[in-house]
Amino acid sequence: MTRLPITYRTPLRVWPELGSEFERFFDAFPRRTAEWSQTAATADFFETDDGYTLELEAPGFEAEEIDVNYEGGVLSVVGSHSAEHEDDDKTYHVRERSFERFTRSFSLPETIKADDIDAHVEDGVLTVVLPKAADAKPKRISVKSKK
Repeated sequence: MTRLPITYRTPLRVWPELGSEFERFFDAFPRRTAEWSQTAATADFFETDDGYTLELEAPGFEAEEIDVNYEGGVLSVVGSHSAEHEDDDKTYHVRERSFERFTRSFSLPETIKADDIDAHVEDGVLTVVLPKAADAKPKRISVKSKK
C-alpha cells in the first residue's frame, strides 16, 4: 500500500498573516494595559451580617474629588480631578498609578439603609459602608420544646 503525502495548501498560506497579527497584538499589549489602568479603579466588595463594604483604590484623589451615589439599588462612584496634579519637573515614560477620572457602578439588593451610608477616603482607598435594613439582617430563631 502506497501512502500519498499529505499537503496543507490553504492553512499554510494563512499562518504567516495570523502570526503577524499575534505579534502586533502582543507588541501593543503593555500599552493597552497602561490605557486600561487609566480608566478603572480596582475594588473589593464584601458582605457582613450588618451590611456591605466597598473598598476602592483611588490613589491621588481627595474626598472632594469623589462622588458617591446610591439610587435604585445601584451604587455609583465617580472620581475626577484635573491634570493640575501633574508634576511639571518630571517626564514620565510609564505612568500606571494615576488617572484623571474613573467610574464604577455596583448593583446591590434593595435592602440598604440609604440614609446611613458612610463614605471616607484614607491613604488612597475609598471605603463605603452600606448598612443593611433591619429586616434584611439574618435573624436567629430559637427552637422551643413542647413538653
